[in-house]
Amino acid sequence: MRHLLLDLDHTLYPPDNGLLAEIHRRMERFVVGELRVSPEEAARLRDLFRDRHGTTMRGLMLDHGVEPNRFLSAIHDGLPGDFLSPDPALQSVLESYAGPIHVFSNAPGDYVRRALDRLGIASRVDRVFDIEFSLYDGKPQASAYERVERELQAAPSDLLFIDDSQENVRAALARGWRATWVSHGKAASDLPTLESPTAMGAFLQALARERGAA
Repeated sequence: MRHLLLDLDHTLYPPDNGLLAEIHRRMERFVVGELRVSPEEAARLRDLFRDRHGTTMRGLMLDHGVEPNRFLSAIHDGLPGDFLSPDPALQSVLESYAGPIHVFSNAPGDYVRRALDRLGIASRVDRVFDIEFSLYDGKPQASAYERVERELQAAPSDLLFIDDSQENVRAALARGWRATWVSHGKAASDLPTLESPTAMGAFLQALARERGAA
């Protein structure tokens, strides 16, 4: 594998720090204000848009004509703030990886870069493929993966992808990428699986040994 591609939210940090919960709360508040629905209906629509269109934002764009940058600003401005802090273990893991490392996220680029700074790993990340790069389609839309391949001038077999979304991992595998799901202890899946971000170190070390023996 020449290129390691990592999702950000719930892939590079654990799900219990409150950051993604805050993002979801902001999404629901945006839907309440935009569509004039109850909080309960906003929560239902957020899940519906995600399941039908891949992301809440894409659902709002396609079904209701919402301008994407207005949505992204409402959701991500001021974040991640104190929800994230430097992670020496993650820093060590990424420093030990010999190839290029990129972040492939459905979040806006400014937010991704602030998060990488807070985690202390910005200097180890070569490229950020954000939602703007994907022309607001994002994962798991095939076009997002195709754009990454073209930008890196890489064959699918040269790409290793780690994400906490089963749908995003399945989309990568369908293109011929090597891909692994971060499960956070969820029910067993047929996908290649890491239990948590902290398991990434052993996984990458095993991958390096596998490559060295090849």
